[in-house]
Amino acid sequence: MRAHRKNALFLIAAAALVVASNGCRLPFSARPPQQPAFGPGGSDYTHAAVGAMRLGEGGEEVWLFWPEEPTPAKAPLVVFMHGWGAISPKPYAGWIAHLVRKGNIVAYPRYQESIYTPFDEMEPNAIAGLRMAWKAAAGQTPVRPETDKVAWVSHSLGGILTVNLASASVDIGLPPPGAVMIVQPGGDERIALVNEPDLPESTRAVVVTGDADHWVGSAPAARIVDALQKILPADHISYVTVPSDWHSFPPLIANHFAPLAQSPLLDSALDGIAENGTKQVDFSAATADAAAPETDALDYYGYWKLADGLIDEVFRGTHGDFAFGDTAAQRFMGVDSDGDPVRQLIVHELSASTP
Repeated sequence: MRAHRKNALFLIAAAALVVASNGCRLPFSARPPQQPAFGPGGSDYTHAAVGAMRLGEGGEEVWLFWPEEPTPAKAPLVVFMHGWGAISPKPYAGWIAHLVRKGNIVAYPRYQESIYTPFDEMEPNAIAGLRMAWKAAAGQTPVRPETDKVAWVSHSLGGILTVNLASASVDIGLPPPGAVMIVQPGGDERIALVNEPDLPESTRAVVVTGDADHWVGSAPAARIVDALQKILPADHISYVTVPSDWHSFPPLIANHFAPLAQSPLLDSALDGIAENGTKQVDFSAATADAAAPETDALDYYGYWKLADGLIDEVFRGTHGDFAFGDTAAQRFMGVDSDGDPVRQLIVHELSASTP
C-alpha cells in the first residue's frame, strides 16, 4: 500500500509540475495536431511518388531522391546532411519523402562508413559523395537540378558539416547555396567550424534548437548564429527554438532526436536498391500514418514547416513568413484536439551576443 501511495503521490506531483510548465493546462487531456492540409509542413503534395538511387559505397556512398508522378524536368536540389551514425537515410525517410513530394531533389551523402569512421575522414567522404550526386543528377536521373537553386538541410553533426561544406561549394563543384537550415547542431569539438563561413550575402539561414535537447544543448547553434551574423544581413537569419509541450498524449518533446522521421514505405524500398540501382516509391494510396508514423506536430509545424518556408521563400518567392520575421505563421504550432494551441516556436531576437 505504501508503495502504491508513493507512486500516486509522485504522479500527482509530476502532473502538477507539467501543469505549471504549461500555464495551468491539464496534461495528457488531448491528442496533438495532425499534419495540416496545406502550406509549409502540409500534406498538399504536388508529387505522388519518390524516385530513389544509390551511388558509390562505404563512406563515399550517396543517395539521390527526386519527385515523380508527375516528373518535372527540373527541381531545386536539397543537400541533406544527417547526424552522426545515420549512415542510412532511414531515420529521416519521412522528412526526405516530404521534401521530395513538395518538388525537390534530395542528395543524402553517407559520409561515414560506420560509427568508427574517423572524424577527419567525414568531410572528404561527403565531398566525394556530393560530387557523384551532382554528376548523376545532371545526367542519369529523370529530373535535373536547377543550377541556381541549391539548399542545405542538416541535423546534429550534419549542421557543423553544412557550415563548412556549404562554404566550400565552389571547390566541391556545387553551386553556392541559396538557403541553409541547421537543426540542433553539435560536434564542433570534433570537427572545427570554419572561422568565417564563406556564403553569398544573399543566402538565407534558419538555425534551430530544441528546448529539451540535453544532448548538444544550444551553445553550438548560438556559435553558428554568431558566425552567420558576420556575413549575412540580420533579416536573412532566423534563430528559433522548438518548445516541448506536455499537454497532449503523446506529448511533444523537442529532444535531440525529435527531427528524426521514419517512413516504412521508403524504408522498405531502400533495402532493395543495389549500387547504381533505382526504384520508384508510390505514396498515392498511403495514409499519413503508413507513410510516416513516427512524425508529429514538431515535424509538421516545426522542422518541416521552417524548411519548406525557407526553401519556398528563396526559390519560389512564397511562404517567407513561415520561416522569417517572428510572424504568427512562423510561431504557430497547431491546435490540440481540445482546442488548446500548442506552445509556439520561440524566435530569438538577434544581437551582438546571441541567446
